[in-house]
Amino acid sequence: MIYQILLGVGALGTLMMGLTGLRGGRSARARGKGKGKSRGSSDSGAFLEALLGVFSPLGIFSLCLGAGVVGMLTNRWWWAMLGGLLFWKLVIEPLQELLLRFASTPAKNLEGARATEAITLSRFDASGQGMVRLTVDGQVRRVLAKLSEGEAAEITVGEKLVVVDVDTKRNTCRVARL
Repeated sequence: MIYQILLGVGALGTLMMGLTGLRGGRSARARGKGKGKSRGSSDSGAFLEALLGVFSPLGIFSLCLGAGVVGMLTNRWWWAMLGGLLFWKLVIEPLQELLLRFASTPAKNLEGARATEAITLSRFDASGQGMVRLTVDGQVRRVLAKLSEGEAAEITVGEKLVVVDVDTKRNTCRVARL
């Protein structure tokens, strides 16, 4: 009876996560960051990372699915636990890493331009507004900028400024001298 419940919970949970686009555990990108280490160094966080992967929602559902199938076949709880771990490690984890290879890095928007360099494209008017050029995610963008309070309006064309704040609703930014 318990193995049928494990099988049902695991199958429904894994199916629902797959249909809704949810995933659990650490991403392949986060796991791949530590691969450049030398052979002499020990990765003390590998056990913790594996533990976090098992206790993610996808890990728990796949453990239940594997344990339910193997438990129904063998009727032994230790084989069921081993089957659940093997199913997670040999089927789910490689499939997840295969699918995550196609994930790209998220694009930055104007909010990512805070504390970056801006170059003036026009003179600033009496109200302290003018055009600046920003490089956001490798793309050059022209943005209306407003000078920070206390900045003089005598800024020349081509002068380098720093972005202090960004207003994404109005697609403008506030700048100050470097």
